[in-house]
Amino acid sequence: MSDTSSPSDAGLPSSWNEEDADAIRSDSKSRRWWIIGGVVVLLLAIAGGIALSGALEPEERAWPESIDGRPAGLGGEKEKAADVTPTADPGVYIWNSFDGWHLWVVNGDGIDGLTGTITSSEDVVTASSSAPDAGTVTADGGKITFDLAAGSTLAGVDFDPGFAKKLTFTFETADGEVKATQVFTGSDSEPVDAVPVTIDKAVVD
Repeated sequence: MSDTSSPSDAGLPSSWNEEDADAIRSDSKSRRWWIIGGVVVLLLAIAGGIALSGALEPEERAWPESIDGRPAGLGGEKEKAADVTPTADPGVYIWNSFDGWHLWVVNGDGIDGLTGTITSSEDVVTASSSAPDAGTVTADGGKITFDLAAGSTLAGVDFDPGFAKKLTFTFETADGEVKATQVFTGSDSEPVDAVPVTIDKAVVD
């Protein structure tokens, strides 16, 4: 067994102590930067997750309030055109209520019979004549075509556009195009701004 003992720290060159101190400081700095980098990466991951969650969440949309409710003079909820004696003025009426979407025509002065289309941004679920003896209605994908007979007091289309975000209505009578002043929407029977009529399901803020 050797009697030689390890030299004490006092016997080591001062440069060794300085190198050890530098190494400790270097390791400390390295660990600190690793921690900071890890925190930054974590924060970025959280922010990215929140952004992705917001992007995947479906937008809330709603039809304009001007479309809501059955117009006065066109019967009660769930009544079909075939069962109603209208007191509303002659014109085209479009509305949406608890029993679905409707496009009805009250024939009379300035309008008698109506043909046209309803185009949806999505496939239509159902579409039917609200007075089968007074017109025909067909649906193909996102398009409804209707021919509502002249001579009848009231005729119309009842339909379900499903998840549509946009509906476009076109009309014609035997005398030509329908004027905007002859088309009304919702329970207040508000006249439309223009024909064709376009209704968008807008994003709710």
